[in-house]
Amino acid sequence: MKFNFSFLLTILILIFALLFFGSCKKPDGNANSTGNSQQQSTYLGKWYCEQAMMAIEIKNDGTFEYYGLVPDDYVYGEESTLGDYTVTENKVSLVLDDLALDLVYDAEKDVLTIDGASATFTRVDLLPEKLPTPTPDQIKGVWYCEDSLSVLDLRSDNSFDSYAIKAGYYTYSALATGSYEINEATISTKFGEEPYTALYYNPNKDNISNIYGQLYVRAENNKLPEKHPVVLFPDFTEMDCASVITLSNYKGLEVAEKAGLLAKLNIFESYYSTTKETKPALSENRAAQLGDQVVIDYTGYLNGEAFEGGAAKAQTITVMPDSGYIEGFAEGIAGHKVGETFDINVTFPEDYGNTAMAGKAVVFTMTLHTIYDLSLTDAQIASLSKDEYKTYAEMQEEYTKSFRSQLIWADLEKNTKLAEDLPLEYYEHFYRYYQDTYHSYAFNNGMTYEELLAEMKMTDEGLKEETKKVTLPYLIAQTIFEKEGLVWDEAVYEETLDLFIQDAMDYFEYEKEEDAKAFVLEQEKNNLKISTVKSIVTDWLLENNN
Repeated sequence: MKFNFSFLLTILILIFALLFFGSCKKPDGNANSTGNSQQQSTYLGKWYCEQAMMAIEIKNDGTFEYYGLVPDDYVYGEESTLGDYTVTENKVSLVLDDLALDLVYDAEKDVLTIDGASATFTRVDLLPEKLPTPTPDQIKGVWYCEDSLSVLDLRSDNSFDSYAIKAGYYTYSALATGSYEINEATISTKFGEEPYTALYYNPNKDNISNIYGQLYVRAENNKLPEKHPVVLFPDFTEMDCASVITLSNYKGLEVAEKAGLLAKLNIFESYYSTTKETKPALSENRAAQLGDQVVIDYTGYLNGEAFEGGAAKAQTITVMPDSGYIEGFAEGIAGHKVGETFDINVTFPEDYGNTAMAGKAVVFTMTLHTIYDLSLTDAQIASLSKDEYKTYAEMQEEYTKSFRSQLIWADLEKNTKLAEDLPLEYYEHFYRYYQDTYHSYAFNNGMTYEELLAEMKMTDEGLKEETKKVTLPYLIAQTIFEKEGLVWDEAVYEETLDLFIQDAMDYFEYEKEEDAKAFVLEQEKNNLKISTVKSIVTDWLLENNN
């Protein structure tokens, strides 16, 4: 077995999140130089590091012997490895090929610490013992590893099944069959001709570990996992979508003005956040108006007394409804000029998070300091968009169209009613997806699914209700498509397919576009169909709303 520094780094990261890449470097000078003999004698002997799961013996001839230990025991699986070391002042560098691991000596404690990490070597009297050669009958059975989320079904005929377990469940998402060979203490696994990993059976603990220090324990009652349920994306184009929603008005909506203001603000913010230039103040002496970005100081008063958390200095906000503030707060700035101090009367909503303020009428005293100049030149736009847009007007038109689409869909989703008894087939895919996601998040944070939901002030039943809402844009799109007699457009389908392929290549890191396309057409075909319908409907909505 070679002294594998990258393996040691992996072990440390997995167990203790120790990052010490800085201490692994190419050695300088002669790797066999041992330095001052008196200095060298300080480090001679046997050393054990529990955190890194390794033992070493530093010898007088300038070499050291390395033992990679299995978890939770002072035993090793593969042969020890012989390397060289160098000594410099209070540091000994273990050297193999072109890598070195620096250990710093603490004379007071008589310990060696990995430079840049908290893993410590202490002196020991005995070297670890090597694990005995296991028999197929000893290792056969079902083994579960919680750390790697995998199950191995090892059989005495030297074959095995490997199950990839879904976080939070004892169910699997992938299954592969392989073979293994026993060579002394090492169980070498492979899939076909491809090596998989080395395993070690520890008879002292009756467990199996892999080279990453992860433990497999016998599954209760030798139980194999069941296949994780897969619920496909629903084919909304073949479902009766109109019967499960009460569609709101979707013609003649007035969104153009707000969309234009949002586009102007978005372009302005994009430019100044990208360039880091100082935002210019408006030189014109006019009152603030809807769509402006301003800087204010404010203090809130309840019954004439300033209340906690109700004051701020030099706050940048947008003068527009739905700006994230209480209704009436931001839009109340309109009509006031720079330098003016004024009051705005607002009422906190009944469901406000701070129950002490919920439903209370308050007064905010404000001072307006700055109104920003949102205008940009064509040259600035060309610089911002890397010449994708040549003029400000061109970029403004495209952004306004995008915001018009967003505002129309937001209005439709807000005002369309979903059937209370929505059948499970319409939303189960989304419910299971979010449920799996939260199970995984809980597992990775050392929590149960129920604990995570409780922290989020949610229940599993509440999650179901939330995921029902995810279906709304698809239900609306298919309903309007049918109601207005719209026609399938193959060109729009191809454009949507290209976007799906690009997303798949980015997310799954496909090297070939045809592989990404095959995945999309197999796994995302229903999503692709309804997304095409939604694009066709969106174009129609833009034509039929202002």
